[in-house]
Amino acid sequence: MINAVLKGSCNDLLRKINLTHKILNARKYPEELLPCFEWVNHSLEVWEREIKRIQRYLHLNLDDKILEQTWYDELTSINNEIEVLDVYYVHPLFRASEHDILALKIIQRLHSLHKQTEEIPFLLSNGSFSIAASENGPTLYWLPVASQMSLLHFPLFFHEFGHLLFLLHKDEMEALIGEFQNKLSQYLRPIVTQSDEKYKSYLDKASDIVETWREWMEELFCDAIGLVIGGQSYLYAFSNFIRLGGTKEYFVPESYLSKRSHPVSLLRIRFLAERAQLIGFDDSANKLMQEWESVAAALDLPEDYFGYFDDYFKGDIVTVIDDMLVEANPVSFNTLPDTNLFDYFKLIDDAWKMYNTNPGNYPEWETNSIESALRVN
Repeated sequence: MINAVLKGSCNDLLRKINLTHKILNARKYPEELLPCFEWVNHSLEVWEREIKRIQRYLHLNLDDKILEQTWYDELTSINNEIEVLDVYYVHPLFRASEHDILALKIIQRLHSLHKQTEEIPFLLSNGSFSIAASENGPTLYWLPVASQMSLLHFPLFFHEFGHLLFLLHKDEMEALIGEFQNKLSQYLRPIVTQSDEKYKSYLDKASDIVETWREWMEELFCDAIGLVIGGQSYLYAFSNFIRLGGTKEYFVPESYLSKRSHPVSLLRIRFLAERAQLIGFDDSANKLMQEWESVAAALDLPEDYFGYFDDYFKGDIVTVIDDMLVEANPVSFNTLPDTNLFDYFKLIDDAWKMYNTNPGNYPEWETNSIESALRVN
């Protein structure tokens, strides 16, 4: 009986693969997506050969339980991989349209400027700004539909790109964060024995704070990447995109801070503003802080991190982020290589300058600027 089930499963998987090949090959893709398209086709061909190999053995009707279990496991694995491929790669390729061109060109330039990423395929999908970074396959970027048609939010790509750089240097990054966590653990350790039940709740919270900072440190690193690559444009884009996210951007109750994936946005803004001041963006950084503090005051929200952050260990956080930036070695907005290629990074910076100084005329300026940029390329 299981032999018949396995044979049927082989036929069904081959049908899915052939149909996917047919769907994907019937479309034309922007040149920026061709490496991803080729990677997907290659993956399908590898699985197709493996299924046909199993199929040949099944036709021998060997009646061997160990082999049948092995083949079931292999087919299950292939089925799972096909499902992942469909969600992360086939769907974005299928949805690809001419409206993606600007975003694809900016991502391609970003990848090409870093030796670690210049050979990594990528693709684009719709959704909140996020990334599915990969070392061995294409990297998938998500961004809102409206943001794909405008220049103002593209600096947020630089933060997501930071997650890819983190992954590519993961061992070194984890080691640096681990050193900070050890220091933090020592700082939070009370002068009591851990066996003292009176302090158990405090010790549990201290351990939780140390663990939470693993995720927070990566996010602050990615914010720093955004600032290094995008300069002032990242400051403006980040603030503009999240400041209307509600009171949670300014204050989070203690019970919700535990294992939270991102630091409170107001804290992220403080780290960004201080780093921006160090590279010469005093006016923009000061204005940004004034805006955020005025909103927090108007909403009557206290700035309290309940021990999850303290100025005492802020210097250690900054030092670790500095070391992580050295390891990742991102290109900087003020040291971009001099090439004959169109400078999308300057276009984005110009967009924010125009938006801040002449918002009424910005929509028309943006439309004309995008059209001109795409004609050049």
